[in-house]
Amino acid sequence: MNRFNKRHERGSKERIGRFQNELNKKREDSNALKLINSRLDAQLKIEDFILKSREANHPKYKAWGPIVVSGAGFVISVAIAYASWFSLKQASVAHALELRKAKAEIILKAAGNNPEETRANLAALTEVGLLDLSPGEIEKLKPLRPAK
Repeated sequence: MNRFNKRHERGSKERIGRFQNELNKKREDSNALKLINSRLDAQLKIEDFILKSREANHPKYKAWGPIVVSGAGFVISVAIAYASWFSLKQASVAHALELRKAKAEIILKAAGNNPEETRANLAALTEVGLLDLSPGEIEKLKPLRPAK
């Protein structure tokens, strides 16, 4: 609160006390009561004006605050959505790589001592559904030898 506001608050208390004292003294005289009443109404209107001017001191915060807050919320939600989408995409890529790795391990374990044994192992794995290789792919993998 600045000096003007503090001085006004102290003055308001004094004026209200003075008006109340005058009302108590002049209860019988209606003209005096009307005069005091009109002065009191004027004082209340001035105080109402001061309150409204205080509210008007920071209208930009009241006007722009909700817009800024909602805009910031929108930006944050878009950033979170992008991060989750990116994370989901990375997870799907990692899953695809793990599937290829598992398939390669199965193929390496299926390698036999000779090409015919390797072809038979790969064909058997394809038949039971562990691998999805075409006959041409099996023929290309037939010369595969196990690591020693």
